Amino acid sequence: MSMATYKVRILARAAIIRYNGGERGINEILDSYNLNVENRALVEEQIKASNPEIFS
Repeated sequence: MSMATYKVRILARAAIIRYNGGERGINEILDSYNLNVENRALVEEQIKASNPEIFS
């Protein structure tokens, strides 16, 4: 079952903050959340929508 939209936005924003803080690469940050494939894709899409340069 997919994660609620507000949770996707929270995780995406948290990942962006961690990435911008220089913590590590975005994929390593997303790995640390232990998301299933479906939810990870949702979080990635949310990140791409607000900060597309992270994945380029």
